[in-house]
Amino acid sequence: MKLNLKTRDIALIFCLQVTGCASDRDDNSTNLRFVNAVVGIDSVDMLVDSDDYLENISYLESTAYLEFDTDPHIFQVTPSNSLTPIDTQRVSLQDDVDYTYIACGDSSEGEAVLLKDDNEPAGDNSFKVRIVNVFNGSQGFDVSIVANPGDADTLQPTADNLRFKAATQYRAARAGTYDIIVRGDKSDVTVATLAGQEFKGENVYSVLLVAEEGASSEVRVVVLTDRDVKS
Repeated sequence: MKLNLKTRDIALIFCLQVTGCASDRDDNSTNLRFVNAVVGIDSVDMLVDSDDYLENISYLESTAYLEFDTDPHIFQVTPSNSLTPIDTQRVSLQDDVDYTYIACGDSSEGEAVLLKDDNEPAGDNSFKVRIVNVFNGSQGFDVSIVANPGDADTLQPTADNLRFKAATQYRAARAGTYDIIVRGDKSDVTVATLAGQEFKGENVYSVLLVAEEGASSEVRVVVLTDRDVKS
């Protein structure tokens, strides 16, 4: 089955905020979404078990959750309109688990991160968030999610020395507006900031560290909504 993301009605939202919500699933199946964080390619295709499955996934574009059976699968990422994979992964999925599959790396050496998503809400007026580093080949970063930007200078970082392809556990906090500040590990130098990010109660989020499009040496912060509880 081939899905063209330019025409498929799965509510794609570009770049800064990507909204998704896991849906009910059949027995022996699971939900998985794809995110393209491969540097240096305009768009990629995703093959599943050697068949075209997703087409033309733009940089920093995400799909909604898609239902998969729990048989082992071979996932391959190719530049769009190319037959040559830049990454191949054998993936085993568990029943009744939500996943995020992030294609990362670059055009010469693709990589991937498979994450289990915890989409259970934290409770009334609280949100959950995790941080994932897919900034290609990076050193570790210290990441602070703070209501007051000055707290980044005094409080322990939310993520400490987060290395490439690493992710934190989900953490819960009160809903509100926060700044996300990224620094080099044990450094006072800020390399990226996302100010005024709203985190809504009962929602679940992933904060991604990625490369700025067109400037692969610069860090950018992208927020994905894993679970969106409609008010």
